[in-house]
Amino acid sequence: MIMHLDLDCFFVSAERTRNAALRGVPTVVANRNDTAIFGADKLGASKTAHEACGVFSGACYYNKFGGSWESHFQENGRIRGMVVAASYEARSYEIKTGLALGEALKLCPKLKILPTDMPFYMSLSHSLAEYLESRIPKLEQFSIDEFFGELDGFVKPDETEKYIRHLQAAIYEEFSLPVTIGASTNKSIAKLAVKSAKPFGVRVVKAEEIAQFIDDKPLKMVAGIGRQTALRLKRYGASTLGDLVRSPTLLQSLGKNGQMLLEELRGKAHSVVMHNSERKQIGISRVFDPLIDRKELLRRAVILCGHLSYNILRHKKEPTSFNFVIGYDRFGYEHAKVNSDRVFSEALLVAIARETLKTIDKYSTEKVVYMAVSAGDFRSKDHTDELLNWQADRKNRALSNALQIVRSKYGYSAIRLP
Repeated sequence: MIMHLDLDCFFVSAERTRNAALRGVPTVVANRNDTAIFGADKLGASKTAHEACGVFSGACYYNKFGGSWESHFQENGRIRGMVVAASYEARSYEIKTGLALGEALKLCPKLKILPTDMPFYMSLSHSLAEYLESRIPKLEQFSIDEFFGELDGFVKPDETEKYIRHLQAAIYEEFSLPVTIGASTNKSIAKLAVKSAKPFGVRVVKAEEIAQFIDDKPLKMVAGIGRQTALRLKRYGASTLGDLVRSPTLLQSLGKNGQMLLEELRGKAHSVVMHNSERKQIGISRVFDPLIDRKELLRRAVILCGHLSYNILRHKKEPTSFNFVIGYDRFGYEHAKVNSDRVFSEALLVAIARETLKTIDKYSTEKVVYMAVSAGDFRSKDHTDELLNWQADRKNRALSNALQIVRSKYGYSAIRLP
């Protein structure tokens, strides 16, 4: 069986491990998108980031915590920020992840507000991962607060529930973290088991129980079916996962991924636990006040590229694809993917970003409120088939490596490329 372990309200639970007075109090962890990286102030690089971080987050590298919540989220009398985690007590006031912080305070004026502290959360997640690895032979960290574990050959099938209950209690005793654990024949059903057992429960779904277990589950509960796909499937008469299994051609029409999902809903042990799986993408994004000045937009893109380059080199990755996204105030998003077989450097990323932003900025007189840059499709760092620019790329890479040393010691803004 495959076990899925999900930390309940992880960010809030993590805060409660160091402040017991928060227990039972409506609490949210909130985040204000950090646009300080676009300013002139020096930003120091934090030494506390862990490998548990799957993607780049500015909070992983720049510690600015301390003081009251107003000092983080209030500006010129306006409350800025968004709820990223809400305790179950806060949820009773209909406060959910993604809600504007100002709206959350209207729903619950006595709400306890805490700024995100990603270095602390990642440190705690990293400690938990080490703890689980000492108890489960094959473990996959799926995200900062989710893990998969392979139990076959380690735990007898009829002892699965006893084992995960013992593990749940041991984690709470060791870390004071409430967790929900589910187990079944594959990842999809194990995740569904967790959702049905929250909060702080356990659920084992045996192979012979899967059909009945999923029969009335809504489509949105399973990973792999997004909002638009769910609407499409409902137009063909499928509103539950049971309906999909009874109408297999609907999922098969979605291609290979749809076929794989169908097999998992039927109980096939299709998914496997990927022990120490490599990260597939690293990215950075920012939301900011509406901006129409394209020179300033390009300047911010260069800064984002610099931060992304710092993280790519920190993890010793060699990307071969880059994704760029800009979001408009009124016209949605435009994006593009660029493939490259050249040796990576910050200068290369900036050059690609400059050209790509010109291409995807289809509404050049409209205000932009969001920008994102990410890198993926990592290859062996010693290999490249691109020879035309090889010498120049090697020089730029040497420069990036030198910048990396300086920035690691003195902060990103110690040297900024034009």
